Amino acid sequence: MKKYSTVLGTLNSVISRYDFKKIVDLHDGDKGIRTLSTDLLLKTMTYAQVSQAFSLNEVIATMHSQHAKLYHAGMAPVKKSTVADALAKRSSDIFKDLFYQLLGQAGTMHTPNHRFRNPLQIIDATTIDLCLSRYDWAQFRTTKGAIKLHASYNSDSALPNYVQLSTGKLHETNTLLDFPRKKGDIMVFDRGYNNYKSFHKLQLDDVTFVTRLKKNARVRTTLVYHKNPDGPVLEDAWMKFTQDSAEANYPDLIRVVTYKDPEHGKVYRFLTNNFDLPAHEIADIYKERWQVELFFKWIKQNLKIKTFFGTSKNAVWSQIWIALIVYVLIWMMKVLHGIESTFQKIMQVLKLTILDRRDISELFHPPPPSPISSNLWLFEGAGN
Repeated sequence: MKKYSTVLGTLNSVISRYDFKKIVDLHDGDKGIRTLSTDLLLKTMTYAQVSQAFSLNEVIATMHSQHAKLYHAGMAPVKKSTVADALAKRSSDIFKDLFYQLLGQAGTMHTPNHRFRNPLQIIDATTIDLCLSRYDWAQFRTTKGAIKLHASYNSDSALPNYVQLSTGKLHETNTLLDFPRKKGDIMVFDRGYNNYKSFHKLQLDDVTFVTRLKKNARVRTTLVYHKNPDGPVLEDAWMKFTQDSAEANYPDLIRVVTYKDPEHGKVYRFLTNNFDLPAHEIADIYKERWQVELFFKWIKQNLKIKTFFGTSKNAVWSQIWIALIVYVLIWMMKVLHGIESTFQKIMQVLKLTILDRRDISELFHPPPPSPISSNLWLFEGAGN
């Protein structure tokens, strides 16, 4: 009889114990800890994410009911108060650092297949509402609490390149230059990131940006490169900002592509500093921006990042970083085991089998039925 690790063990097997310990030691994660090591906290929270437990009470109760399975996963039942205390006090930077380490590992497993000429970074942020009376550190408006997850997403690999967590007060216009970038990169984002000074810095860094021109932007046309009333590219023009503040912050020429969506008939005005890419490709780049919206939608629906097991900032940050770690672990498992199922299907299977001792490959690539079992239908009803 074959002996298998638990599904949770297989999922976590890509995490280097040596490297994780270095991260934990760097942040004194296990200093003075007796009952719940950071490794066990990570496993417990990974279980909580995959099982999609409603509350910490549910996590603890289901773990206690599966005592034998926990043993094979290298875990043990824990008290709710112990987990809650660890989430509040164990530095969330431990899980942030582990997320980025795993992201680096995942990057080596992906062969770039750029749809566009250069690497594309899709920039966006999603807001998660919080009850201000419980999360007073996350004040967004007078009576509302919120946090934001800012991300640079690679639609080619289906992985984020960079993630930043903040309270809801941090506006996107002040975050654009926080995203790591390299010469030649393409960055696409919506009008919420409109900041001409930041745009000019991207221009100086030789980074292409694609966004939409604000409706109230004042511009003067210097050259019409292309004009066709029948579209879909209605106009491709070189322009300059005329408003004093905009012109001072972005004194160079800009390119505005006016595009009519053939499917919906809506007209868009795209703003870019790239004068070489075909106009239709500028439109295609902006269309790709919706991929990050799908990413945000998926993690909100399938990972526990809208309700939290703790109320402190550290507990919330830790839970989100661990959720993102789980996303990367699933991505790596999908690649390593050649799993063609969607992320949605994988999560459904993991939820039901996370503590089982099963072969991951057989979960998603079931063996063909044996000749005997495949012929059993011949005898159905024989005794009637």
